[in-house]
Amino acid sequence: MELSWPVKLRIAAVAAIGIALIYGVVWPMTGTSARLGAIGYHHAVLLVGLAFLAGLISYFVSWPYGREIGILAAPAGLAVWAVRSGTVASVYQLNPTVAQRQEITASLKFEPIVWLVILAAGFAGVLLGQRIRPSLQLKDKQEKPKSDPGTYLNTVAALAGSAFIAHLLIGKLAQNSTMPDNILRSVVAQPAVGQQVTVRSPPSEDRAGEQ
Repeated sequence: MELSWPVKLRIAAVAAIGIALIYGVVWPMTGTSARLGAIGYHHAVLLVGLAFLAGLISYFVSWPYGREIGILAAPAGLAVWAVRSGTVASVYQLNPTVAQRQEITASLKFEPIVWLVILAAGFAGVLLGQRIRPSLQLKDKQEKPKSDPGTYLNTVAALAGSAFIAHLLIGKLAQNSTMPDNILRSVVAQPAVGQQVTVRSPPSEDRAGEQ
């Protein structure tokens, strides 16, 4: 089913709101290479508040589909933030020592939690907008859908399978140099570039020199 142009415009407007508030406001304050796990406490609180505001505004901008479209505001802002932050490999390459990489790894442990909190704040803003002005679709619904135990079982099985595949592929296959760590026992990272290249002259030049 193809989306209509009014719906596409609503999605574009919601994405623009999320990018303007989450990325456009906070990014200049933190620097061009800031990661969510390395920003300060005040910037993190500001991000959560702006994500909530973005979700609330996006709900009314995309009304009567605010509940379905408004939740895209926070992910859109975080997506641009992630692209501008660079890759983890580049961060490790800029910090070649063991102490620096251990510090980065320690900060990365809590970075997913920051992402989830910001997303939850954006969703909370949408829920508040839904409380203020419910959509027509919610007013027309009189019967609640019956819960199916099979749905919850499929969700749990999908999460367990995803965790197993992530552990197998990332933890076992995607390994490089290992560094000892007192807390984590070992840390896997990308080694610094240290290859040396030896340039040799062509054989004709060597023979001319011998003569």
